[in-house]
Amino acid sequence: SIILTDFTVHFAPTQDDFDIPKKEAVQTTLGTAIFIKKGLSIIETGDFFLVNGRNTYDGNDDLTMGYNASFITIENSGAPLTIVGLHGIASPYHKQDTSMRIEQSRRVIDFLKNRAGEKIVMGDFNLDLETESVKMIERAGFRNLIRDFNITTTRGTHVRTLFPHYADGPYGFQEFADYTFVSSGIHVKTFEVPDEPVSDHLPMILTMG
Repeated sequence: SIILTDFTVHFAPTQDDFDIPKKEAVQTTLGTAIFIKKGLSIIETGDFFLVNGRNTYDGNDDLTMGYNASFITIENSGAPLTIVGLHGIASPYHKQDTSMRIEQSRRVIDFLKNRAGEKIVMGDFNLDLETESVKMIERAGFRNLIRDFNITTTRGTHVRTLFPHYADGPYGFQEFADYTFVSSGIHVKTFEVPDEPVSDHLPMILTMG
């Protein structure tokens, strides 16, 4: 990267030329990425699909879109630490439980349960705070930092500027979508969700002690 010169990138594709007319297609690719500070000892990188697969989107039905999770495992104080970043199922837009979202949480849990060391999983889950899909991950032994730190929104004030029509829609300005979950051995030094007006989602900043 020209800007992030101190980082390497792990990119995991999901869909080629998403939402681009065929005559204009130039092989743009949608996916998830993790930027890794140079100097960290990387044990493994990879990804897994939460639903569907690569290039399953049929152009009409949003439920055919593939969603994946990227992961890296690094050496941290002599032990493995696995970090998962994901973009969860966007449709339907109410951010409530569906069978696909339940399956999404199950696949995250199943992937992590047999991996050695501590784990962090974070990203835009497209879920409300009180869904069963969120509570499944909590019951699997993960600390939900959005809940524990009494975060009141992960969407921020800028969403109202970017998408004022949400106020008139059936779901309004939904305050939650993004989560950071950590395993029990992670010592959280600080956790912040600053209201930075750069997106309709806010950054989540975790500092480990």
